[in-house]
Amino acid sequence: MSGSTPSTTTPETHVYRQILAIPSVRRLLVFSLFARMPHAASGIVLTLFVVLGLDRGYGAAGAVGALWTVGVALGSPWRGRLLDRIGLRRTVLPSLVVEGFVWAAIPFLDYAWLLPVALVGGLFQVPTFTVVRQALGAQLPRRLHTGGFTVDSLATEVSFMIAPAAAVVLATAWSVRGSLVVVGVLTVVSGVGLLVLNPPLTSAPDPVEAVVRDRGRLRQVFAPGMVTVLLASVAALIVLSGTEVAIVAHLREESGDARMSWLVFVVWSLTSIVGGLVLGALRRPVPLYVLLLALGLATAPVGLVPGLWWLVLAMAPAGFFCAPTLSAATSEVNRLAPESVRGEAMGWYGTAATVGVAVGAPLAGFVIDRAGAWSGFALIGTLGALVAGVGLVLISWGDDRPGPTGSGAQSGVSPTRRRAASV
Repeated sequence: MSGSTPSTTTPETHVYRQILAIPSVRRLLVFSLFARMPHAASGIVLTLFVVLGLDRGYGAAGAVGALWTVGVALGSPWRGRLLDRIGLRRTVLPSLVVEGFVWAAIPFLDYAWLLPVALVGGLFQVPTFTVVRQALGAQLPRRLHTGGFTVDSLATEVSFMIAPAAAVVLATAWSVRGSLVVVGVLTVVSGVGLLVLNPPLTSAPDPVEAVVRDRGRLRQVFAPGMVTVLLASVAALIVLSGTEVAIVAHLREESGDARMSWLVFVVWSLTSIVGGLVLGALRRPVPLYVLLLALGLATAPVGLVPGLWWLVLAMAPAGFFCAPTLSAATSEVNRLAPESVRGEAMGWYGTAATVGVAVGAPLAGFVIDRAGAWSGFALIGTLGALVAGVGLVLISWGDDRPGPTGSGAQSGVSPTRRRAASV
């Protein structure tokens, strides 16, 4: 009996047990679940404030959200670099102070002042997402990275399932300005919690090495393969954000009422969680571009189905590949970037994701207005599949290319295969 014990504790199905058995990782994941909720609620709360509190249109609300997004996109690499150079607490504290003042001011601003303040809020947003991903990479052994980033993406899914819905209820049943105050307070509390938790961001800090390796920093951040991973991340978020718009448009076309879109979003999120759990437990990770290809191909035909229930069923395969694609992208960024520049690399990943979100929704909306909801699904799904196809061709070319010592040399190995070999 004792001889069989090791085989029951190390199979693929128990990878999550191994991850959660590490106390520091368990604390970090639980913290991240709650710390991300104010960020997840901020977009809808700002929209409701502009529409209901300031009596403006949704276009005006979109402009506020766009400026906040621009701020996040510009600030992510900068704050990531500060994480590498001066550490978590010295980076987060100024952001926390500025963001706290921003949220304290927003309920009392008119629209003209709200626009520049939104830009500042995005620029100084506390880098919770970057910190959590960087800390997970530092605290988990390489063989558990895929599973760890999968759990992180699932926690993000849960945050975005709960927080926006709770924010809508709070704002509509109580007070729009009161909901802004609540989100601001929770943002500050989560930032203080991050300062207290202060997770290590490198597995073996070496200040001397960090100074030496700071030369040629951008060459380290944009290591071979990093640009293609960032492009894949942009494409994945274009697919996901465009799908959100297309779902609402599809239901409005079919029944004239989008109120049941919540059911589609719930099924979409639940199948994403299932896909993350199933594929994240595999001993050999599925390559990023294969997952992106599957996501694109599963999304493209969704708009051809009629009615609510067929849409719910059609979204299940597309949902299955959402979390695995995002966790694979995070894992690749973590693997490709040296520890001395990993915060900045994660910041660029955050910028890529932000760009994808900012592009996907208006792109889908543009074609939907001209050809119908089916075209939104078709365009963004096809775009994701095309980016994945190009990436797979480039990786295949890299596999076949001889390295400095002939066939099979390290430089001729694709990033995905090299990762599998190092596990």
